[in-house]
Amino acid sequence: MNTTESTVASANEIIPKLFMEIELKTVTPPKNYRSGFSNLDTELHGFMAGELTMLSGIRGSGKSTFLYSMIASQRDYSRPIVLFTAQQSVTDAFHAILCMKAGVNRNRMRAGMVESDDLVALSVGGSHLVNANIYIISSAELSIELIEDHCQMICSKHGEIGVVMVDYLQKIDRDSNGEIGASLKEIAREFHTPVIITSRWEQRKHPTRSSFDRPIELGEMELSLDTVLYLDQPEKDSFDPSEKKITTLLDLHILKNSFGAVSTVPVHWNSKQGRFDSVEPETESAKWPEVDEYGEVVYQWRGIVRNSAILHTGPRTQE
Repeated sequence: MNTTESTVASANEIIPKLFMEIELKTVTPPKNYRSGFSNLDTELHGFMAGELTMLSGIRGSGKSTFLYSMIASQRDYSRPIVLFTAQQSVTDAFHAILCMKAGVNRNRMRAGMVESDDLVALSVGGSHLVNANIYIISSAELSIELIEDHCQMICSKHGEIGVVMVDYLQKIDRDSNGEIGASLKEIAREFHTPVIITSRWEQRKHPTRSSFDRPIELGEMELSLDTVLYLDQPEKDSFDPSEKKITTLLDLHILKNSFGAVSTVPVHWNSKQGRFDSVEPETESAKWPEVDEYGEVVYQWRGIVRNSAILHTGPRTQE
């Protein structure tokens, strides 16, 4: 006898409920979490409550930095941002976010190379963050129980959670609470918040949309993922003759999108200030990524780099 649980419903039961949900969303739009990267938000319409997203990439591709850049790019910190990290201490993580918010090079701060305009920028950035509802939990080993307990505590205090970020998959105790993907998806649904988790991609050659097949190391977790992003480092930088400078554009591949199309968006790596910035079309003639006959992304790109939530207090030279 088959004891597997199943759910049965007819169309006349479900369709009216769907229409009620749709009408409710037109009156009260859902509170999604905007990444701060306008081209990514255009593709995904933000990260939706109850959904699980994976940000993947090879070692050193900038996954953690991208999470911090998203936090620094926010304008509204009233809804709690909860970050679990096994990579940095709480102090180091806040230090990174502060420097990104202020537009100050973090490595120069570590070396004590502080100028007067840096102090002004840090002061302004700190004033935006000091009362922000940002919670960072640092632990050498993460677990589902740890994530759930802290989310429960923060949700009890604020009544909601804006987003949960987990950095990263390989540091979660795999014996903590059954299958990790299903557990994280349950947390997203329980607290009505998006969950974003980073993961190291073991493949040396980056995956393409045409070649994407469930990575062995993910196993059944891929079935729980609503969105899979892959941060791909370019083989070489592009030279902008008008600006007479080298611009590093990285490909952010949307490999899986359960509710829309897959695509690729560019993001700018700001090496002087150690953060990622949004890239927006400069004119209507600016072309978004195209795919050649081999399924590879080809850029014909003219654009400007913009991150309006990053604070600028004046010209600053940084080496």
